[in-house]
Amino acid sequence: MDNRARIVPGNARAGGGSGGRMSPYPGRNTIIFTDPTANPGTPRQLRRTPMKIHATLLAFALALAAPVAPVLAEDAPNYIEEMKRWQPKAEAGDAEAQFQLGQMYALGHGFKQNFKTAAEWYEKAAQQSHAKARTALGLLYSFGVISSEKDNETDWLEKAAAQDEPVAQVFLGDLAKGQDKYDEARKWYEQAAANGSADAMIAIAKLHEYGEDTSKDLEQARQWNEKASKQKKISAAAMGEVGLYYATAGGGFAKNIGKSREWYEKACNAGHSRSCFYIAQDYRKGENGYNKDAEKALTYLEKSSNLGSAQASSELSEEYVKEGSSLGVSLDAKKSFSYMEKAATQGDRDAMEMLIQIYSHGAQNVPGMGDIPVDLAKAAKWQEAKKNGIDEVTLEFLVQTLRELQN
Repeated sequence: MDNRARIVPGNARAGGGSGGRMSPYPGRNTIIFTDPTANPGTPRQLRRTPMKIHATLLAFALALAAPVAPVLAEDAPNYIEEMKRWQPKAEAGDAEAQFQLGQMYALGHGFKQNFKTAAEWYEKAAQQSHAKARTALGLLYSFGVISSEKDNETDWLEKAAAQDEPVAQVFLGDLAKGQDKYDEARKWYEQAAANGSADAMIAIAKLHEYGEDTSKDLEQARQWNEKASKQKKISAAAMGEVGLYYATAGGGFAKNIGKSREWYEKACNAGHSRSCFYIAQDYRKGENGYNKDAEKALTYLEKSSNLGSAQASSELSEEYVKEGSSLGVSLDAKKSFSYMEKAATQGDRDAMEMLIQIYSHGAQNVPGMGDIPVDLAKAAKWQEAKKNGIDEVTLEFLVQTLRELQN
């Protein structure tokens, strides 16, 4: 039975309504399981915002088919040094080194992202009772990015939770909440909150805000959110959620654009892709206290893309084939294709479909590239990814959660 966790982005919008921004903290009340009675891999009630495809981009896409090397982070040499640091220790059996090497593969630090290899290193560390490795391995199984022969794919998460690993406890709470098991969800959230997890405190606040296991109580929600914001150790996603509350007068907070900016910037600097994306949009449009600035908008959009946002990657792909780009970039079909491929790698189904078309048909006389041959093997690879791969919203959430384990 396909029982993979999925993220629904729709019901976590500002103010609880249909408008406003999507929560930068997806999953705390939006994790669901794939419905085994539906088509394989199709989550119940999943509402996605598709990649906006311009006709110009499609034309370039059909003209470009050469594989593009993955975009490396500016500090890639540092990651390579980390690899040299951790690899010998990991091979010698050091659990912390094995976990760190797994993280490098899972997050694409110095390596091309490879969840299968990451899982191999996580499992070596998990077998030595490394709590964070157990959490990471459990996440990969729960989201279905690697297969499990076990019936209970949460075993590793439960073992980590028993070791008081708060990320595991919060995620188990999310899974329970996604199945409407609110008493169980609260139990896990309260355990994690007792361990100082700001994420858990925000999750408890949401229970009060929406009255999901009790009557609505905005004052209780505000108190829990306030407590979360004052924790010495607060995740990037939780910072983004506080920013959202100040931006929209949610969670019992009064609207305060200045504080919203402060928290979004903290979240972005801490590695939260969604907050970086929001800042980019504000600079692009000159909204929410930001002056219009195309250069800064581009910088934050690139940062969001590098942190795993398929939406940011797809928007960058569009901008490089758009006359009169709002980001001030020049036409560059090769860069457009590179970001399209990156968006596909990050789970964007529309970008995958475009790559399928490219590799299925090929192209002739591409400016600066020559003829592009048909490559049915690559077309088939993207077809398989589109059919069975993890969706972009869920993948972004998974990567964000794995990143939390680094702190």
